[in-house]
Amino acid sequence: MKIRLFTFALIAGFMAFAAPAVAAPPEPVTYSFTITTHSKFGHCNFPVLVEATGKSKAIESPTGEVVGVSTNTKVTVTNVDSGKTVTYSVNGTFHNSTDADGNVTTTATGSNLLTDANYGVVITNGNFTFTFDKKGKLVQGLSGTGNITDVCAALS
Repeated sequence: MKIRLFTFALIAGFMAFAAPAVAAPPEPVTYSFTITTHSKFGHCNFPVLVEATGKSKAIESPTGEVVGVSTNTKVTVTNVDSGKTVTYSVNGTFHNSTDADGNVTTTATGSNLLTDANYGVVITNGNFTFTFDKKGKLVQGLSGTGNITDVCAALS
């Protein structure tokens, strides 16, 4: 479930590799992947290469909730077809919580790179949420308050 969640919340994907520890500082990370034009969680009309560097940390509470933090993180997105690139600072936080039915809701605060079936590939600045059921199916798409930057438009 966490892997699917982190696939949807792209920039948090590299946090899955950080060891959960409350006292330890965020660890340096480098992450690279491509969002294809067929990604069910959201995509552009062209493949997008995502390359991120910075620091991240995942913390799991005793109740199983996960908080992910990224600091000093830059993400460069590239339109694979045209070569056009844009770089963003994404220093957001993710908080995952599970309800009694097994639905996992992620709250993304600050600046984050996300994908969504309705919005495509975006940078969010503010407070946004999305929810997956216990089988990994998206049951509530991206919603919240703040600004959404259309990465696909920026790369067109």
